[in-house]
Amino acid sequence: MATMQEIEQKALKLAAARDALAGAYTTCEESITEVRKRWRAEIIRKTAAFKAAADDMTASVAESPELFQKPRSVILHGIKAGFQKGKGKLEWADDEQVCKLIRKHQPDLVSVLIKTTETPVKGALNELSAADLRRLGIEVEETGDVPFVKLADTEIAKMVKALLRDNGDEE
Repeated sequence: MATMQEIEQKALKLAAARDALAGAYTTCEESITEVRKRWRAEIIRKTAAFKAAADDMTASVAESPELFQKPRSVILHGIKAGFQKGKGKLEWADDEQVCKLIRKHQPDLVSVLIKTTETPVKGALNELSAADLRRLGIEVEETGDVPFVKLADTEIAKMVKALLRDNGDEE
């Protein structure tokens, strides 16, 4: 069994590892920010140049539909251009009103046209007693004392959690 002094020493070691990791991460983020700042103006200029060239080409294609009868599109230097069927866009102001009208005019298609989702709310369920939860078919696990170690600084904790998640994804 560990003594409180041994646990305190391990906490000190963990805090040092946390500080080293946070320092390295902060240095990395500062470097990335520096690089972004250095390239930002050029990226903005090149984005504007790209948009202008794309608009110019789109205008040329639009004024020359006879060039795109068959085939309706071409690929030139890795750029695809031509004509295509418009996709259209559905818009409405009020979800509730549209659902009401679907129920009125298309009652046989309600299950297809209206999305209904039901999921238990964990936050509210946490307020119920264990007996009530059992009646609802919900099992409560790990309700006894459970050992834990976590970082008190939430910002560093989030960063470490993200790093650990990213590191786990690579493996």
